[in-house]
Amino acid sequence: MNQKKMELISGFIGTYLRLNEQEEEVFEQILDSMELKTKERLMLFYTDWEERGLREECQNNILRVLKARFQDTPSTLKEPIEKIHDLEMLGNLLVQAATTPSLGEFESVVGSMC
Repeated sequence: MNQKKMELISGFIGTYLRLNEQEEEVFEQILDSMELKTKERLMLFYTDWEERGLREECQNNILRVLKARFQDTPSTLKEPIEKIHDLEMLGNLLVQAATTPSLGEFESVVGSMC
């Protein structure tokens, strides 16, 4: 299978297929039975799925915190927050969302990161 097809399939699976605990165990057993090269290629995609999930969850948490603190979060903040992919930056932004005194100051912080 070529690289483009694998990326398309992995993106679909990562977005729409969530493994429960039992399925996770079966997945691990299958991994254990694979050749090293095949396992490495598969794990590369699996790691990408995990990172994407963490990133999206952090982005959503930032928006939730802002909504809880300031009731009405401008839609203009959603797009720049979703453009940030670095998990450390998103973690720092989450702390800022929880501690910045005003929404205006938070918008300035986001503007300086983008």
